[in-house]
Amino acid sequence: MQVNDLNLLEPIFEALAHDNYDAGDSDITPSVWIDSPRIAQLTKAHKHEIEESISDKAFAMLGTAVHVMLERAAGKGVITEERVFYDHSSGLRLSGAIDLQILEEGDQ
Repeated sequence: MQVNDLNLLEPIFEALAHDNYDAGDSDITPSVWIDSPRIAQLTKAHKHEIEESISDKAFAMLGTAVHVMLERAAGKGVITEERVFYDHSSGLRLSGAIDLQILEEGDQ
């Protein structure tokens, strides 16, 4: 749950609180892989209880904005934001998103 601890105007708060990240149909992503196993367990168990300060989202929003701008400017000969999946024999489905792939001559 997002907490408006900065008393931001509602449209600004909503913009910061909006998270359109989509891990697709996967059980685990690189963001989870690199996190502490204990943090991952606690987050999963108490997700509905966690309050997050909206002030923590400001830099994430800036990063997302720059990412979108660069993606729009990518032009021809590149692939942006391709999510790839791996189905492990344990039954877990892993996924990760490749931000930018530059195609070589002949790959196109």
